[in-house]
Amino acid sequence: MRLLPLAITKVDDHEACVGAVTEAGEWIRPEPVATAQVTAADSPFRYWHRTEVPLGPSAEPDARPEDRAVRGAPVLDPASYVPPEERPALLERLCAPDAEAAVGGARRTLGLIRAQVLDVTVRRATGGRAFLRCRFRDGAGAEYDWIVPEIAFGARVWPHVHDGRLDPPYRAGLLESLRGADTFLTLGLTKPNDRFPNRFGGCHPLVVGVHAAVPDRAAGRVGTPA
Repeated sequence: MRLLPLAITKVDDHEACVGAVTEAGEWIRPEPVATAQVTAADSPFRYWHRTEVPLGPSAEPDARPEDRAVRGAPVLDPASYVPPEERPALLERLCAPDAEAAVGGARRTLGLIRAQVLDVTVRRATGGRAFLRCRFRDGAGAEYDWIVPEIAFGARVWPHVHDGRLDPPYRAGLLESLRGADTFLTLGLTKPNDRFPNRFGGCHPLVVGVHAAVPDRAAGRVGTPA
């Protein structure tokens, strides 16, 4: 099956997660995926490239609707590159109207929305681990504040975190760039852990992909960063 990744996250030093769409627009989560596999220079999973992945039904008893078992080596198709000018229309076609429509618990645990990013912060969890968080407003006007485990966003932001705090000048510039773009967020739900009953079926909601369509006013078009 040919997949276009729109979420590439790190669970820990060993386990990663990829959320992708098929050419028909179906959301798929291939499993298992290793952290070393998605962080390698020759990773078969890259944004804006399609990857052929042999898949089968998930055998996990708590599988989510999009979960599929990887049955062979994923192979990236270099010729499938989606150029920046084509990305906004692709993202628009995949958009749900709001967060609850995008990730509806037992019905759907991966989705995409257009969002207004209100803030990006660093916060420590109960166990002491620090996380990047994104506060955003969805199309229904609801506000959320979710952890962002996405690898690409972390690579961009973590170098500017010092003493547990995001550098104020960098934070201001980051927010300005996200607010000046049409920003799309890929949302995902963990498997239910029953520790946090919520509107998402007890699953932990996450921002698993950040995609900003930046206006090119001089050329009169938009695109997204590579």
